[in-house]
Amino acid sequence: MQHSIRPLAPLLAAALAACGGGQVETEGVVEVQGRAVAPRTTMAEADAFVRPTREAEERRDLLFNGLNVVPGMTACEVGAGNGYFTLELARLVYPGGKVIAVDILPAMLDALAAREAEARKQGDQMVPIQRVGGQADDPALPEGGCDLILLGHAYHELDRPRAMLAGIERALAPDGRLVIVEYRAEQRLSGVEAVRAMKKGQIHREIGGNGFKLIGQIDSLPRQHVLFYARPKSPRLGVSLRPWRPKFSTVEDDGIQPPPPTPPEEWDGEDE
Repeated sequence: MQHSIRPLAPLLAAALAACGGGQVETEGVVEVQGRAVAPRTTMAEADAFVRPTREAEERRDLLFNGLNVVPGMTACEVGAGNGYFTLELARLVYPGGKVIAVDILPAMLDALAAREAEARKQGDQMVPIQRVGGQADDPALPEGGCDLILLGHAYHELDRPRAMLAGIERALAPDGRLVIVEYRAEQRLSGVEAVRAMKKGQIHREIGGNGFKLIGQIDSLPRQHVLFYARPKSPRLGVSLRPWRPKFSTVEDDGIQPPPPTPPEEWDGEDE
């Protein structure tokens, strides 16, 4: 993937941002607020999403400890893929809850349906997963209907984030939460993770810059940032962004204390 840009591109990007756009394409690379938008996920990567070693590598259990998902909630995932996070949401909101999975690729949603069917054969108790085909600028979620909207390793692919975030804000319940999970660019990662990583400050500039209120953060996952946001008028209390450091362990807005952090692979000393 080509990341170099011509000298004029930063000026053009700044001009677009001042006009409310913030997106520019130069030499085939789409940039949003100076960040190169990652290539969209393909079906060729689907098996890697559900590889047996992923749980130990990324500690999904720590993430779900902080999400505080309970039975009866409506939990939605944008960029659900083949359901690595979605199936767990469907188990946690059972009984009485609802799960909506959004993806731009119909084949991903088909793969999710197959995994859901297999889980039910194995005896898993979960609510039915509603599958929705989203658009690049629209999550296609019901207005005010989501207690939780999760973007698990998906935000970095959005090439129209302002429009998508506006749709997400409309879909959140008054006290609902938006959760962003992204690989941590402050660490030296390799392969696909490196291409799709984001720095904590960059995430917050984009989400907070679109009107969302930061309400919590988890730093204890091995290689991912987790940031919690709410609508501007949400009754939830806002917090200040804490630059990431390897030594942090954190408390999320719902009072969940994660276990001590797993030592990171390596850190380059940068906050932003």
